[in-house]
Order: sequence, then C-alpha cells, then structure tokens
Amino acid sequence: MVHRKHVAWWASIALVIAAVASVIGVLIGPKAGVDVGFVLLSLSVGGALALVGGMLVSARRGSLLGPALMISGGGLVAGLGLRTYAYLGHAAAGLPLDEAAGWVGLSLDPLFFPLVLILILILFPTGLARQWWERVVMTVALAGVLAQILVLALRRGPWRTSRSATPSHGRLPV
Repeated sequence: MVHRKHVAWWASIALVIAAVASVIGVLIGPKAGVDVGFVLLSLSVGGALALVGGMLVSARRGSLLGPALMISGGGLVAGLGLRTYAYLGHAAAGLPLDEAAGWVGLSLDPLFFPLVLILILILFPTGLARQWWERVVMTVALAGVLAQILVLALRRGPWRTSRSATPSHGRLPV
C-alpha cells in the first residue's frame, strides 16, 4: 500500500535529483549569457525547499507548510531545469522539445516567488491557517499565481530573461 508520506518523500527526492541534473547541465553547458552562480544557488534553494517540504508532509498530517514548500521548491527546480534543457538544446542546435521546455520553464516562475514568501509568513510555525483572513489571503495568492501562470503561458514571445531570449509561441500579444 502506498502512503502519502512515501509519495511525498520520493517526490522530494526526485526533485533533488532533478536539481542535481540541472546543476550538471549548467556546469557542462556553454556559459555565455548565463549567471552560473545565480542558477546554482537557485537550484540549491529549490532542492532544499522540496526536500524539507517532503519531510514535513511525511511528518505532519494536516500541515499546509510542507506542501507549500514542496510546490515552491519543485516549481523553482522544474522551471530552472526546463530552462537549462532549453538553453542546452538551443546551443546544441535542437534537442527534442527544447523550445517547449523553455516556454514551460518560464511559465513556472510564479510558483516560487512571491507565493512561497506569502505562504511561509502565514503558515509558520504550525503549518495551519488559523484565522479566516489567513485563508482568504492564501486563496487570493493562489488564484493570483494561477492567473500569472496562465498569462505567461498564453503570451507571445520571444520571452526575455535577464540576458537571453527563449522563443515562445503563446497566444496573447506582448
């Protein structure tokens, strides 16, 4: 029988493995236009958040802090991992689905910031939303993040990050 804590634990381990694979991709890939230190630090933070989130899900039934940390860390790892794949695919002249990976990776940005900051401030230390207004703020924040992801996924590209452009074929004009 599969338990919630086993699923959470293995999902967090998979996210840490994805973070390590992305770090390797960043280190072996071309460095032009990539802030390697920022990417490595972000992947480390994302992997740590996912791992702590998985441990909290396993240890505390009913706590929302574990899933919040896991989703935020997973969003950061997945977003940067997909962008790393897209960058390597662009540099190597065509890994399969490299443009789609970059598009999805950039769309996942709102999962990490500001969502994680809002949820941690509300849920710390018990992991529970005790007041009605805390639940309202969390609901509005989650709705806002979903709206941001939808708008990012639908907009037309190319999207620009700090130093590079990733092609996107979204539907809304920029």
